[in-house]
Amino acid sequence: MLKAVETVLDDDQAMEPIVIDLNGKAAYADYMVIASGRNARHLGAMTQHLEEQMKAAGSRSEEHTSE
Repeated sequence: MLKAVETVLDDDQAMEPIVIDLNGKAAYADYMVIASGRNARHLGAMTQHLEEQMKAAGSRSEEHTSE
């Protein structure tokens, strides 16, 4: 999942993305990803693309676990 997030941010030309490893530090997530954008529209587009990618990844993940 992290690789998918990094790919979307790279494709969308995110500025200064940072990945913070939360393994063993937080029960709610393995990683925190922070990135900047050029303006509100750029950030909105990145957010939309990330949401779409995560939903698609979730669907693929559910298909594999149900088999």
